[in-house]
Amino acid sequence: LDEGSLIHAMFEVYYTLRAANPSASLFEHSKGMAEIFTKQKLYENFGVNTERWQFLVIRFTQYLAKYSLSDFIPVVYKSIPAVEVGFSKVIYEDAKYLFLVESRLDLIVKLAGEQLWVDHKSQASASRLYPYQPQFLTYAWATGFDKGLVNYFRTAATYNDNYTFVKDLISFPKWMIAEWEEKLVKLFFQLAYVLDTYGSEADSEKFERKRENCGGAFNKTPCQFTPVCESFSLETRASIKQFNYVKNPPRRSWELR
Repeated sequence: LDEGSLIHAMFEVYYTLRAANPSASLFEHSKGMAEIFTKQKLYENFGVNTERWQFLVIRFTQYLAKYSLSDFIPVVYKSIPAVEVGFSKVIYEDAKYLFLVESRLDLIVKLAGEQLWVDHKSQASASRLYPYQPQFLTYAWATGFDKGLVNYFRTAATYNDNYTFVKDLISFPKWMIAEWEEKLVKLFFQLAYVLDTYGSEADSEKFERKRENCGGAFNKTPCQFTPVCESFSLETRASIKQFNYVKNPPRRSWELR
């Protein structure tokens, strides 16, 4: 857990309170959120000290001041606010296979009579993410919404009214979503073939290597699993897996926290 996780948790508590009582003052909800984390110093669980926590509370107050007249009100489904919404959706099913896509949405809201998903992004400095990346395409496919919104919350020391907080609206053409669904189904079948042929403990050699992705952003942030892909013998790969990684039990993505 880190500062980004803490900011997401702050949004989660704040918008849950807002959904429960949308007529109340935004700053009352913010105060309630801050008290929850402050009383037992829960922010320390995220590696954040008291001084930094106080800064984040001030920055959150600035966020509310900017959007005091246009803040989100979460959609409520059957008395449950659409905050941190986990989903599991079938992408393909036949007599042999059932393929599911699972993830979690930060928020679902209604703007101008239209529902859309919201994804909070905390950043130390201002940069705009590519809008049609796999995460956002999957959200659009899963919800069926034509639009989504990236809610940038930036934590640079100096406040800038143009860059510290930005709401970036993304529109998704139907052809792009259909293309993404087709690609996902193809990927599922590739994985199913390997598992059917070699079993659940299939060696990494059986999976397709994406060398063009190994270097990460600007080829400067290599994938954490490159030591496995760069080793030839099965014995060496097995040793690297045993000593360098921890095998986590299966989980649903909305069970992260």
